[in-house]
Amino acid sequence: MGTNVAQRSNASNGVMMASMMNEYLDLAGDIVNAFVRQGTGFTAQRIEQYASIGDEIVKTLRDNGETQAADLAASLENRVREAATYLRECDGRRLWSDVQDTLNGRGWLAATAGVAAGFIVSRAIRSSPRGRYA
Repeated sequence: MGTNVAQRSNASNGVMMASMMNEYLDLAGDIVNAFVRQGTGFTAQRIEQYASIGDEIVKTLRDNGETQAADLAASLENRVREAATYLRECDGRRLWSDVQDTLNGRGWLAATAGVAAGFIVSRAIRSSPRGRYA
């Protein structure tokens, strides 16, 4: 009889601990989400600035009679604006889910992205002042 009470007490404590852990994980996820939203908002703002430059390029190409190049540039500009809108509207969880969906079954893409990111970081560190990372 005493063993059943102890088992129920241990099970109750385990459920309570799991519940607390889930609350902490949700809180941590919310904090990460806030940072991701801030970063994606900043990135979206930068992308929109580049899209405005693209708009000026399209106008210049049309003024010069380069309609085919202008149409291509306008198409690219629209995709850039769509990317900025996506970044403004998504949160960290949606962004992570979309990355997972994109990379699912495409390990080569993840490896390529990792190599590219590593190369970019190494170039950034190499071009920084010598004494900074010594």
